[in-house]
Amino acid sequence: MAVRWGMVIAWHIPKLTSLKQSVRLALCFALTVALLPSLRGQSWSRGTTLEMSYTTVGLYDMTHNRANWINVLDASLVQSLWRGGTFEANLLSVNNMRNSWGQDATVNGLTIFASIEDESIPLALFKFGIGQNSGRIRSFLGVRNVNSDYFVTPWNSIFTASVNGLFPTLSHNLPLSDSPYSAQCLHFEWDITRTGLTYKSSLYNGRSATRWDEVFRFRPRRDGVINLSELSYTGAEGGYVGTYRVGVATGRALLNAPDSKTYRVSLWTLIEQPLWVAADGGGVSLILHGGYSPKCDCSGYWGAGAAWRGVFSRSDDYVGALVSRTWHAAACETDVELTYAYSWRFLTVQPAVHWVHSSGRDRWFGVLKAAVKFGYDSRN
Repeated sequence: MAVRWGMVIAWHIPKLTSLKQSVRLALCFALTVALLPSLRGQSWSRGTTLEMSYTTVGLYDMTHNRANWINVLDASLVQSLWRGGTFEANLLSVNNMRNSWGQDATVNGLTIFASIEDESIPLALFKFGIGQNSGRIRSFLGVRNVNSDYFVTPWNSIFTASVNGLFPTLSHNLPLSDSPYSAQCLHFEWDITRTGLTYKSSLYNGRSATRWDEVFRFRPRRDGVINLSELSYTGAEGGYVGTYRVGVATGRALLNAPDSKTYRVSLWTLIEQPLWVAADGGGVSLILHGGYSPKCDCSGYWGAGAAWRGVFSRSDDYVGALVSRTWHAAACETDVELTYAYSWRFLTVQPAVHWVHSSGRDRWFGVLKAAVKFGYDSRN
């Protein structure tokens, strides 16, 4: 019954979209409804969770003697509404010094490293909607950002290049809601097994925005739609089974032409394989990336590196090295990053050095990043 009504409702939502897009939307909605187990008997803890982080990044182009300073303020709220239901909101404010002065970015024109300089945004709505958690099923409806769900892993997230938040084969070929942009989204997660195996799927409006009067729109006929799906497996913490992810993004959305939508497909994989695990939480992990987008400007990407946690102080610091390469119609680019970070309670300080080879030119960049995080949970 749930499946039938889910498909009927979704089928009649828009006469805004094509037959294939309607079927995808219907199936996503039907799965969300049909797979939800009964909420009876589940414990419910009413509460509020607040988190706030401030990140400041100093960026220096050693080749051309140019510098920039970026400040990011991130505030999030999770408020319980009913058993398994939550209201989730996330606000993001970005100040880019060169952007505020009307100047070009320090790393303008690069594909792997450039997006570290988010444009200045007074107050962007990064996430806003209702989430439902029931057993091994999680769903969300509202404004959402791609960076909330994909490519966020314990080891991959330690590097400073923006490619670690979203591979170039996706960010350059599809108009995704990459930071600081967001869009209307129906997000679904299913823990197929009680431990380890998870399936994710997200259906986004085909055009993202930062303005509050635009992020709530859902116009498949005019903007198109984009779907991301990922299958992942994560081993137990402290073991030698790591994180393994494969995913695909498909969509027909506006790219350069204002009135024509283009269909694109992008595949990706992300692997984190522990090589050595210490009893105090430290260890060494191998990190592998891969992305492929046929018949696109940025057609391929790979990355390989390693990170060592607990170099000098148990699990409070790490050192990492990552080599990334992308190839596309214009030119290829290679980025080599060496980074070190130390965390003390709520403060993290991280210097990094990048060597970038692009279009026959070599460039050196230095990064100094500091982040402060605070949190409050009424249930604790």
